Amino acid sequence: MNRIQIGDTVRFLNDVGGGTVTNFQGKDMVLVEDQDGFDVPVLIKECVVIETGTPQSSTPANFHSKKKRKEEPVTIPKQVKKPEEPSLLVLPEITDVPIERQGADELNLYIAFLPMDGRPSESQNFEAFLINDGNYYLYYTYSLLKNGLWNVTKHGLLEPNSKESIEQFHRSKLNEHQVIALQAIPFKADRPFQMKNAVDVEQRIDVKKFYKLHAFRPSLFFNEEALLVPIVEGDEVKKPIILTTEEVKESMKRPAREKKTYDELPGLKVLGKIDLNTGKKIDPEEEKRKAKALQEKKEAEKKRAKSSVQPELVIDLHIEELLDDTYGMDNREILEYQLDKFHRVMKQYINKKELRIVFIHGKGEGVLRQAILVALKQKYGTCRVQDASFQEYGYGASMVTIK
Repeated sequence: MNRIQIGDTVRFLNDVGGGTVTNFQGKDMVLVEDQDGFDVPVLIKECVVIETGTPQSSTPANFHSKKKRKEEPVTIPKQVKKPEEPSLLVLPEITDVPIERQGADELNLYIAFLPMDGRPSESQNFEAFLINDGNYYLYYTYSLLKNGLWNVTKHGLLEPNSKESIEQFHRSKLNEHQVIALQAIPFKADRPFQMKNAVDVEQRIDVKKFYKLHAFRPSLFFNEEALLVPIVEGDEVKKPIILTTEEVKESMKRPAREKKTYDELPGLKVLGKIDLNTGKKIDPEEEKRKAKALQEKKEAEKKRAKSSVQPELVIDLHIEELLDDTYGMDNREILEYQLDKFHRVMKQYINKKELRIVFIHGKGEGVLRQAILVALKQKYGTCRVQDASFQEYGYGASMVTIK
């Protein structure tokens, strides 16, 4: 790379604009005269030379050589005007207009999440991309919800048929990405176009998928596997139905709808109750006896449940509970994934003495159960294992007590 010299015309690498280098300011900065005649201090590494000017000494003005040389006249630098703080909503200029793709005049927007270090289920860092799969430019803002207010994380101009990195974050910040917002204005810069609706979407992200290996899949946009979240497809906004924990709790608080038997409905006279299966009249006394017996049975079950040992943690190892999709996985890979989940749970809680963990493995052919028993014997010999409550889990569960 050629060294920057006074007189060179440069363009800023990570900002809009550029100008002519007029002087140096230390070893790492130059003064660039912009189109308004102001000298703007810029890091040398943030400048790209687009036209070489008259060669001049590139030695910084305040750099002193150890050897004494012939004195040169001192040049007084122009007065530097402090640049104004850039506005958050300053929009970039459109310079080159890309070639359109045939049949790509519908809006297709996606947000993709890629692991930055290793497998998706193990990666501690992720990078998010905004993908514009269509012939429209987009002025966009990407925001996260924090403490009930929206915070703009990235904004700018996204060219047609392109993608752009919009943020990088650590796995510990996943909960801050449960709800994101994308606003965008689609348009074409150099030709007439069909007007599209502005995009204004609050999208919920299922953060549990960041822990599932097969939620990350190959796509047309990346060489690596990615978690792809559709925002708009074919001009239509896509919104997944994902209930938050707060919404589930709220729905549980709502009173259940009162059920009425047909003989309680107003305006309907019924001479006794009829068994719809047999067509015979139901004896009221017999019905009372059955209801009383059922109530006594329920009370007895509650007492047994209270007296029995209750687990503190329940882990369902059925593959459909661990993965959204097992396409392409054979039985060996499924078993390995289930055992990997078992080992991760054991390692996480191995120091919590007397903790009881129920692993639901299902009855089936008993392959997973035997594999768990072998692993307990070989790696967790101090832990105690027994069949879990048949009443709660049937034959398909084992309870491990950490010792």
